[in-house]
Amino acid sequence: LSLTYFSGSFGALIRNLGVTYTGARLQSREYLKEALKNPTSIAHLVNGRYYLARRQHEEAVVELERALALDPNNPANIAAMANTLSFTGRQKEAEDLINRAIRLDPHNPGRYLYLLGGIQFCMGNLEEAATLVEKGLRINPELTASAAWLIATYGLIGKGKEARAALEIYTKGR
Repeated sequence: LSLTYFSGSFGALIRNLGVTYTGARLQSREYLKEALKNPTSIAHLVNGRYYLARRQHEEAVVELERALALDPNNPANIAAMANTLSFTGRQKEAEDLINRAIRLDPHNPGRYLYLLGGIQFCMGNLEEAATLVEKGLRINPELTASAAWLIATYGLIGKGKEARAALEIYTKGR
C-alpha cells in the first residue's frame, strides 16, 4: 500500500505482479505483521496507511507519530501524516507538513502536489486544488490516482468536460 502512495495505482501494481487484489491485501498484511515484530519507520508508515484506509484516524496518527519519531526527516512519513491530518480536519497542520516534505524532497514535487491539492480541496479552495493537482500530474503523469481530486473538484466548480477527462486519467491507472 505505501508503495502505491507515490506510484499512482494499486491496480496497476498488482496486475504487474500477477496477483489478485485480495491476494495482495492478504499477503501484505502478513508481511506487515512480521515487520511489526521489529518495527522500522516504514512498518509504522504502512500500518498508519492501513488504519487510514479503514478510517481509523486516531490509530493512523499514532502509527505515523511512531514513524516520524524513528525517522523525522523522511518525506514519505511527513506526507503520510499530512494526508492523515487532512482527513481529520487539521488542514493547516497538513499543509505545513506537505510544504516541509517538499523542502526535504525538492526534486520530486509531483509526489506532494496532489496531496497539497487535496488539502486545498478540503479547505474549500477549489481552484487552487485543481491547479496543484494539474501541476503534479504534468510533472508525474503516472500518479493517475491523484486525478480523483480533479474529478471531484471539476464536478463542484461545474467543469463537466474537464471532470470527464480527469476520469479518463484516473481509470487509465486502474
